[in-house]
Amino acid sequence: MRTKRPAAEAQLSPPQIAPGEEAELIREAKARSPAAWKQIFEANYRKLFRYALARTNDMAASEDIASGVFFEALKSIDSFNYRGKPLRAWLYGIARHLVNKHLRSQRRRQTLSGLEDVASRVLWWQPRSHEAKRTTAGVTAEPASGINPDDVVERLDVRHALDRLTADQREVTVLYFYAGFSIPEISRLLGKKERAVYSLHGRAIDALRRDLGESELTPG
Repeated sequence: MRTKRPAAEAQLSPPQIAPGEEAELIREAKARSPAAWKQIFEANYRKLFRYALARTNDMAASEDIASGVFFEALKSIDSFNYRGKPLRAWLYGIARHLVNKHLRSQRRRQTLSGLEDVASRVLWWQPRSHEAKRTTAGVTAEPASGINPDDVVERLDVRHALDRLTADQREVTVLYFYAGFSIPEISRLLGKKERAVYSLHGRAIDALRRDLGESELTPG
């Protein structure tokens, strides 16, 4: 399996905002121009969605997060000080905050769910008969119709491999492979020097190859 950007994504690239147009676009956005916000949305939504999906592995949550970025941006655009800072970097910062907030909430829910499950097992485990024991022990979770278990395992392998990277390596990898940012763009987004980003990217690729048994990882 290769981690790469799908060909369809390359063919359906969102419209880009030229650097020379961005300052004027931001002024129009601050004036609440619907056309300006439409342009900002169309140029950035897909990459923000793919970033959120790679971080959360949750389609519905990623849609909410990507949409929420623009809601938060609309509320706080008046405080955005351009001064050459890319608009996309600002939007990414909002997305990162929302993703981290979602993941924290998810971890809390999982912890509570686990505690509730333990309590349920302790309080309600009353084996009344051999049949009751057999039935309880025999409960299995069947994959939903149409889902290939091999695909699920593959995705879990990738997710687990990403989770084993350092936080900086994971962020660079997700931005590069899933959100489609270039190394220079990632450098600006994270406020790191390009050589540092190249180093993080290289170490992440080496770690993923070792972890996944990959012979090649390409951005497509």
